[in-house]
Parts: sequence; structure tokens; C-alpha cells
Amino acid sequence: MILTRLTIVSTQTKLIWAPDDYLVARASVQMRVATSDGTQVNVFVCHLPALADAASARVTYVNDFVAWAGTFGGTRLVGGDFNAHPGTTPIVMMQQHYTETWSKIGSGAGYTHEAVSPSTKLDYWFSNSGATPTSTAVIADKVDSDHRPVVATFSLSGSSSTTPTGETTVLSDSFTTADRAKWPGGVFTGSTDSSIGLAATSSGLQIGSLKASASGSHYNGLSSAAYDLSSNGSASVQLVKAPNTATAAYAMFSVGSDANDYYRWYESGNDLVAEKRIGGAKTTLVNLSYSTTSHEFLRIRREYNSSTGVNEVVFETAPNSSGTPGTWTERHREKWNGSVDSTALRFELKAGTSESVVSPGSAYFDNFKAASNTK
Repeated sequence: MILTRLTIVSTQTKLIWAPDDYLVARASVQMRVATSDGTQVNVFVCHLPALADAASARVTYVNDFVAWAGTFGGTRLVGGDFNAHPGTTPIVMMQQHYTETWSKIGSGAGYTHEAVSPSTKLDYWFSNSGATPTSTAVIADKVDSDHRPVVATFSLSGSSSTTPTGETTVLSDSFTTADRAKWPGGVFTGSTDSSIGLAATSSGLQIGSLKASASGSHYNGLSSAAYDLSSNGSASVQLVKAPNTATAAYAMFSVGSDANDYYRWYESGNDLVAEKRIGGAKTTLVNLSYSTTSHEFLRIRREYNSSTGVNEVVFETAPNSSGTPGTWTERHREKWNGSVDSTALRFELKAGTSESVVSPGSAYFDNFKAASNTK
């Protein structure tokens, strides 16, 4: 576990499948915390497989952990029971990516196990370039664990420990082809009418022609796998052409966990609406008079607000600037609802009708982008 008095920005866990004599998998926990001046730091805790016969499992654990932790931008501190001696493969692997605190500034052997009379070092603190270790000590506690605790102090460099500035794209598509590897799923916010066409065209992804004069719900679309946008992430898309705005046909762009928990932009008729669905209940957040120019790009963003100390959902629009978004305009923001799991978000593009519509036309989407650490 990770315990803190600091402001918690976000948390995430990862189960790493590396069996030993006790367990088939062990977890790592990540927590992004904010210091009093707003500086943000990622803290991780690890507990690697135990005993001599789990040497290869410890290597597996570190391989998986390093890949996962590397997806978090900014400063990273890693602490825990590595069940490995200094100089062994797991520790050497960690030192290829992080500074090991004791070998950098510690005094003596730094033994942590067994607690009563320690003779081996199994517990460590590591840090990346955003933090410099300034002190470390092993505490002579013989009661609370069979390991002695290790305390470390770090100096944070503002340029790399604040909210990450390096935007990382996790999914993008200009829809020159219908790439089902990027969009393996269908509609997840409702039912699907697969008789409505889906095709990559020179104008982007076409959904339609939509069903004309058909009662009931008729939608088609596609959705992505789940992505982690907990670190100030965002998803945006260009609505190149809406369905016939003289009708009640819909074009929809959703970001969410499942059919009951998501955020969404939708266009219908002369309206552009931002809404949320939490626990199956829909709420309209903002209703704009739809503009084919001002609202061509739509974005849903998760942002940590240092002034309020909470994560927020932000709905934005932008005009087209040679195929990329122009200046984003904020349309609505509120506290991010935890029912929408920001560590496993799916993206959906769909279009259709919910009632009988004459000549609904088609919807065209293009230039989709999802990224973490959005600027």
C-alpha cells in the first residue's frame, strides 16, 4: 500500500503475473501525489516474488513493471521489497532506468532483513531524473515487520516533477483505412444496427447512409480498446460532416467505461450537446447552437485542477486549422466522476437515429487522437 498526507491526484494498480511458492501474481500500486506547491510526483510500490527458486519470476516482474511505470510521465519514485540482493539481475535491471538510492548516498551495507539481526539487503528506493536523493536510512524497527523500514528523502526538480509536459499519443487515426486493430469493438453505449455502413473514405470514416423512415433505435459505429488517460489525458475527433441537420439524426463521440458510465459529445439537428451518463442516468451538461465551423473538433479531457485539488472533466471545441484543431474553447467542466474509470477508457464513434427520420444522411469523422499528459 501507499499512505500519504499529500493530495492524491490519481491511483492505479497493475497485477504482474510472476509466480513463486506463495502466489501466482503480485501487484504494483501507483499513486500520483501533489505537494503543497502543486508539484506532482508518481510514487510506486513493489513486492517481488520471494525465495531463491523465484529468481526468473523476479526478472519477469521487473520487465513488466518497468514497461508499465514508463507510461507515466514526470517524476517517478519506486520503493518496496524486491526480494533480491544488490548486484543481482532484478536490481541491475532497475538501475538501467532508475537511480538506486542506497548505492548513491547510503552509508554501510544497508541491511534490511531479517529485522532482528539483518544480514541481507532486500528493500530499496529508486528514483528517475526528476528526483535527487538527499538522505536515506534503515530504521532499527524489530517489531512491525520481518524487514526493517528504509526511509529516503528526495529533492524534486520543478521542470520534471510538475504536471508532465510531454504529451504522449496513445491512439490516433486519420481513417485512411478501416483499421480494426485500432477499433476492435462495436458500439458500447447502446445497441448496434450492423446494416448501417462503416467505411474509410477520402473524407474520413463514414457512418451511413443512416436508416431512413425506420422507427426505433438504429446506430452503428466502432470503439477502441481501453486506454489509461488518468494522467491529464484527452480524446478528440473531427466531425467533418454531421448527418442532415434538418433532421433528428445523431453523430456521437463518447469516452467511457461501459454503457452506463461515460462522457459524450453529440450533434443532432442544430444542437451540440455535452452529456454524462453515470450509473445509467443521463445528464445534459451544456447545449450549444451547433456551428459547422466553430465546433468541427470535439474534445473530452481529464485535468487535475491544482486550485481545487480534484480531477475534472473538460469539454472543448475547436475550429479546423488545416486538418488540426485550432484554438480550443472550454464549454464545460466539473469534477470527474469516479464511476468513469480513467485508467481504462474506451472511445466510441457512432451515428444513427432514435426515431423515424426522412433523409438522415451520413456522419463523417476524421483525425481522431487520444493522448496522456495533454498540453
